[in-house]
Amino acid sequence: LLCCLIFSSCEKPSKDNTEDKIHEVCSLMAEPLKFSSETITVKGNIMGYHHLILYGDNCKEPEKGVNIIFDLKTQNKFIEMAKQLKGREKRDGNYYLGITIKGLFNKIPDETFNNVNDPLSNPKIQYEMVVDSIIEIHPIL
Repeated sequence: LLCCLIFSSCEKPSKDNTEDKIHEVCSLMAEPLKFSSETITVKGNIMGYHHLILYGDNCKEPEKGVNIIFDLKTQNKFIEMAKQLKGREKRDGNYYLGITIKGLFNKIPDETFNNVNDPLSNPKIQYEMVVDSIIEIHPIL
């Protein structure tokens, strides 16, 4: 309380400033549990069409990625931003883009990603990000 009176601020310091920092997907995947259940900003590449995966070219295990989940608003924003790239956003019918996004990063429950009856189930994709906002996209050259 005395500190608040002297400095006229009682703000709680943010938790490790994770919300303000832009994380590379490789550093995120190196310590994913550190960021689980956190809202973070991540920079990486995405590929796919109906099912988008965030990945990093230079990661130790590039086959491991993050499942991207858009709500209708962020999906429409993504499509609008991709169209502005005028044909440079897709290869072989799939999106291949560099992207910076902000959202909630979570571990996918084991029973979900080990579901052999789900055609989208992939045991190497153990994390997901529910996207709140798309900061930028650009073609991968």
